[in-house]
Amino acid sequence: MSNLKLHTLCGCLLGLIALPVTAQLTFEEFWLSGDVSVRVPEAGSSAVIIVNDRSQIVINPDGSGSASSTPSVSELDGADIDAFDRFTTAYSIDTAREINGVLIKPGDVFFASGSNPPIIFFDAEAAGVPGGVNLDAVTQNPANGNLVVSFDRFFDDPTFGIVMPGDLIEIVADQFNQVVFDSDSLPDGVNVDAAHWLTDDVMLLSFDVDVALPGSQGSLVFRDDDIVAADLVGGGFDRVLSLADDSHPSWVAADLDALWAELAVDAGAFRFSTSFREVPESIGTIDFTVERTDGSESAVEARVSSVNGSATAGSDFNAVDQVLSWADGDSSSRTVSVTIVNDGAEEDSQETFSLQLAIESGDADLASPSTVQINILDNDGQNLFSDGFES
Repeated sequence: MSNLKLHTLCGCLLGLIALPVTAQLTFEEFWLSGDVSVRVPEAGSSAVIIVNDRSQIVINPDGSGSASSTPSVSELDGADIDAFDRFTTAYSIDTAREINGVLIKPGDVFFASGSNPPIIFFDAEAAGVPGGVNLDAVTQNPANGNLVVSFDRFFDDPTFGIVMPGDLIEIVADQFNQVVFDSDSLPDGVNVDAAHWLTDDVMLLSFDVDVALPGSQGSLVFRDDDIVAADLVGGGFDRVLSLADDSHPSWVAADLDALWAELAVDAGAFRFSTSFREVPESIGTIDFTVERTDGSESAVEARVSSVNGSATAGSDFNAVDQVLSWADGDSSSRTVSVTIVNDGAEEDSQETFSLQLAIESGDADLASPSTVQINILDNDGQNLFSDGFES
């Protein structure tokens, strides 16, 4: 197949101002691997996490580390992780190693678990990759799950054509299929060291050298340990995470060899449709609406509970303790009913209680109003009109 360049980011974009591609993206965490050992501040602690070049580290958006994780490969013996994709648990290493009886070469992409023989997803030699060419990055096409890779030097494939170090190429049946990120958008000599195809329109990258590229506020200089978002449709680049600061002095000497990012789930927020109701004691049942706003990702549960005031559960109203459920993608409203007790006893002209909303499960937030105050007007005294309302 010809060297088709579907998502070309034209080199003429350099110097233009592009809209930030991350404006609508919120990140939960990043999984990274460097080419040397690094020290990362531990989240919520004065300690540091030390991570070698054969391991992964989970990094929070503020740059602190929450945990470290080594792949389920115990026989690396000095080989670095050159690339990985977290969800396929796919790895590439920079030096040939025999793992549980299977020879893994630097250009290969493989899966390994415990003492089981590894499974090779992409066999570099079978695909015609010349000896001495290492794989620099591996990710997946989110539309179809196909592997996408880049290499550390150029070579000429007799069928596909020239493969450049900055190209990211989709693989189908161990063969080069198409370029999905084109090195023409980068200055000469810049390699893509790590990549994660995050959404249809956004690919996260890290480069092997510092490089100036068009950003949301004009030309930006991205370091070799930055995570950079490339807009595959509109063009341009935006900084997602920079480890070049005083909190991360050991990253100065490190490149990012591999990266993967987790977007924060936008589960939305929950609220009542009103914050106040005033009703006669004789009303019977009152309905209240709970709304889900500003997002509907993931399943969430919310609890509605009654709280006594001058009105008390059992004598003035029936207690409420109800869990409401929403499925992933469900943004519809829910109704909670409260029964007011009409007891016939003369009481204060007005008694109150409230309903409170809380998140029972999931990552959703509470919005305002999350509490409803209910005023009950007594209809048994001499101070009411015939319709039950206070005179």
